[in-house]
Amino acid sequence: MTALRILSFWISPVVLSISVFGFYVLFNGGLSAQKAFVTLTTLMIIQGPIFNVGSLLNDLLQGQVSLQRIEKLMFSEEINIEYIKHNNYQRKTVAIKMTNGNFYWISEQKKMSGNKTSSETELQPKQQEDREKTSQLTLKNMNIEIKKGSFVAILGE
Repeated sequence: MTALRILSFWISPVVLSISVFGFYVLFNGGLSAQKAFVTLTTLMIIQGPIFNVGSLLNDLLQGQVSLQRIEKLMFSEEINIEYIKHNNYQRKTVAIKMTNGNFYWISEQKKMSGNKTSSETELQPKQQEDREKTSQLTLKNMNIEIKKGSFVAILGE
């Protein structure tokens, strides 16, 4: 995307100038020096906004992707709270604690193909997990403890 932006940054004023002069000569027949200099001056004035066309396209695409991600998040299934345990013994200093957490993800294609729903598949108790689920684990035996007031970022897609 950056290459396209750089290309449009440098090419767009030249293409605009050539097309303006080409259409003028094609439809009016002749081009005088006075008209050429006035036209070039006008094109130089609007060159700044023309340079921003590439950035505008890039920003519009990024906005569209962001809206799609927000929409996907808002329409995702809720977590079944029966599988979340709350311990009050460390609540004063520890904000989040996870011990031996196992996680895996199901692709959108598998969800749509009529297999079990993600809530049935992802949230079953550990005693019922079979070898197939164990082999699908993306994150295994995750242990994390986040202190109250600490700043943590989890990145990924």
